[in-house]
Amino acid sequence: MKEHSLKKNVVWSVAGNLYYAFCQWLILLVIAKLGGPLMVGQFSLGLVMTAPIIIFFNFSLRLIQATDTKQEYTFREYVKLRLWSMVAALAVIVLFAFISGYDTTSVLIISFIGIAKAFEATSEVYYGKFQKEEKMDIISKSMFLKGTFSIVCVFIGVYITGSVLWGTVGLAVAWLSVLFFYDSKKGRMTDAEAENQTLPEEQGSAKRLLMLVRKALPLGIVSLLISVNLNIPRYVIENQLGTYELGIFSAIAYFMLFNSIPINAVGQSASSRLSRYYVEHVGRFRKLLSKLAIFGFLFGSVGIALTLLAGNGLLHVLYGKEFAEQDVLLVWLMVAATIGNVESILWYGVTAAQYFKVQLPVFICVNVLTLISCVVLVPRYGLIGAAVSVTAVAFIQLLMTFAINVYSIRIKRKTSASQQQGIGEPKPVLSVE
Repeated sequence: MKEHSLKKNVVWSVAGNLYYAFCQWLILLVIAKLGGPLMVGQFSLGLVMTAPIIIFFNFSLRLIQATDTKQEYTFREYVKLRLWSMVAALAVIVLFAFISGYDTTSVLIISFIGIAKAFEATSEVYYGKFQKEEKMDIISKSMFLKGTFSIVCVFIGVYITGSVLWGTVGLAVAWLSVLFFYDSKKGRMTDAEAENQTLPEEQGSAKRLLMLVRKALPLGIVSLLISVNLNIPRYVIENQLGTYELGIFSAIAYFMLFNSIPINAVGQSASSRLSRYYVEHVGRFRKLLSKLAIFGFLFGSVGIALTLLAGNGLLHVLYGKEFAEQDVLLVWLMVAATIGNVESILWYGVTAAQYFKVQLPVFICVNVLTLISCVVLVPRYGLIGAAVSVTAVAFIQLLMTFAINVYSIRIKRKTSASQQQGIGEPKPVLSVE
């Protein structure tokens, strides 16, 4: 990719993701203004119940698709697998909602959010195609449309009926509309190369789809663990404190997302250079990674300062009096976000060094620690206990990620020194490629 094209794609990607995240936050804001914390809690319950299931059945196909340079699988096969996997995901969501003992309204809210997310996940297959073709502008325009329509449809549904259920119906309609009228249309327009593509004889067969599932399953498990870890505090809050408190926590925790999006954009933009530096000159790798980590810390520190100075007033203006009383919670969550910024940057270093297998045990450990700390702290200290848990586990995860980077740099230096002396490559103690 040419340098100017890369910069253009980065700008489009950051703009699209920021706007979409802003729109998702506005949805919570609209629901909070129209219905209060209880209605936000109902909506948040639907999100936390469906997110891990949808993310697992996504199988990270977009990542695999975008990096499928050998074209092992066709676009139609990715679409076919995604459709079947979303049918399976919706079946699990509806079944789980029924057996969980929630009332009928909650079951319907969970189901419609699941349907909306299934439409969103189907759009992701088209995003993978556009990303592979380096057409990030199409993805960002789709996110602009999807975010805007989401706010409009949710507002109409909640405002007219006074029920968040119809807001979730509106959300599903919005995401289906963008998928049908924009994503699929653009996908067909950019699929001219498929007309001349030589397709495998067994294209779309159950055997090939199962092969694709086996390839994608490890990434699906890691994605599931990440999603579960993000939602464990919400599960414990809903179980121990109730839906009202879940609504307050979810609305305030959304500020963490705004803190992380620019950091992830920087990390993604620097990933290829980090990878090249790790191979060619590990000293430059360490130097660049350190600079990015410092940037992540400083960026988060600005957020901490703003919440200390104006957190109460900000929450009162945006959400209302009930939320403004939790300004201390906001400070704790911004501290956790700052630690998470540094950890995220360091994790891009782990990825650039191609240390993949270590991710699974790390995230298993992080999930266990989050669950234990939330179960202990939330009943005793309420929402602050959940925030303390998130902060403490983020710090532990930061230490683990830092240790992996130190290990990878040390091994690379030994390898380089051995190659220069003609001794041969030392074998790493850990199998983490």
